[in-house]
Amino acid sequence: LCEGSTTDGFDAKCYREIFSNERSSVEFISVGNSHEVKRDSQGIASAIHVVAPGTKVIRVVDRDDHTLEEIKVLKSEGVRVLSVRNIEGYLLSDEAIEKLCRAYGRSEKSPDAIAYRDKRIKESVARGNPADDFKKVAGDMKVYLSKELGITQPGSTPSVFLVEKVAPLISSDTQIYADMKQDIFGAE
Repeated sequence: LCEGSTTDGFDAKCYREIFSNERSSVEFISVGNSHEVKRDSQGIASAIHVVAPGTKVIRVVDRDDHTLEEIKVLKSEGVRVLSVRNIEGYLLSDEAIEKLCRAYGRSEKSPDAIAYRDKRIKESVARGNPADDFKKVAGDMKVYLSKELGITQPGSTPSVFLVEKVAPLISSDTQIYADMKQDIFGAE
């Protein structure tokens, strides 16, 4: 169970795309905000156990503004916490941008794209947002990367762009994949 709107399931779609090859038996379900994931307020875990006894349910929340003590408590309650503020922290990381540029045959654009992201983050911070909130710049990055890399039909929203253009590039040979795998599945 992960964060994300129950209508578009953004986080779940990204996780499915990223882990589908190695973890095809795992299903990700967006159930709302972190409070809904932590408390399983919709009773989804219980329903899953009734329908598929023996199924292991993992609850995953974004790091957001949680303190180290809050994270410790969450982990003691069986809730996994991402090591970045939100999933966009992975999908708009240097490594992800470099892979996207390489996939479109424009590796030389990576430094400029990263600098553009950093500039947008600084502007976001000036508006009072956290320095690690890459979600705030996802729209700008979609427009910039689509233009600079010549991506046609990049998707109608930043979410679609990240799910369909970036998430498929997060493969098992990336540090992003290793970090996400550790965050979600632990040291199984």
